[in-house]
Amino acid sequence: MPLLATLAVRVAVTSSKWATRYRTRLALKDLDAHLLRDIGVTQETASIEANKRFWLA
Repeated sequence: MPLLATLAVRVAVTSSKWATRYRTRLALKDLDAHLLRDIGVTQETASIEANKRFWLA
C-alpha cells in the first residue's frame, strides 16, 4: 500500500476511535447511579473515565 494511503487510513481509524471515546465518555457523564450499577461501574470509576481526554485510552 502506498505511504500516503497508509497514512490516510491511520488518520481515519484514529479519528474514529477518538470520536467514539468522546461520545461514550460524554454519555457516561449522564448515566444515573442505578444505570451505572446495571453495567457494574461505580460512580467514582465512571467519573474518572468520563473526565479523561478523548485521546487517552
